[in-house]
Amino acid sequence: MLTFDDAMAKLESSITPNNQTEIVELNECLNRTLAQPIIADRPLPPFNRATMDGFAVVSSDVKDGMTLPVVGVVNAGDLCEVKGKSGTCVSIATGAPVPNGFDAVVKHESTRFSETEVEFLIDAVKPGTSIHLMGIDALKGEVLIESSTVVGQQHIGIAA
Repeated sequence: MLTFDDAMAKLESSITPNNQTEIVELNECLNRTLAQPIIADRPLPPFNRATMDGFAVVSSDVKDGMTLPVVGVVNAGDLCEVKGKSGTCVSIATGAPVPNGFDAVVKHESTRFSETEVEFLIDAVKPGTSIHLMGIDALKGEVLIESSTVVGQQHIGIAA
């Protein structure tokens, strides 16, 4: 009878590695092994992103009873051309880019609003509230998935 170590050695010596690589479409990658790592081609996320629907603001402007004009709307997928500045706010959707100049997002439930103005019903908001910061998940050039990984559904999502 073979010992475990002898059996493993015999098994390993009978395996012929397949060193062939091929390029396949992303939808054909499931259960294949990566020959090369997947590298971030940009910071992820590539911009400061709102984590909820609400209003992008300068945090120091927010006080209970304060009213600000709504100077724009930013939806997910929009290219953000609005510039944030103190004394204004923009309506913003979950996943949308937070305009430069704004440092927080206040959720709808903490406001009373119309299309043209917002009244805040909270005492304060901290900078960074409800914002997923640019590059917090990965920086450009970072390895997202190591080579030799057997590709699962989550890897396809990351690679996409």
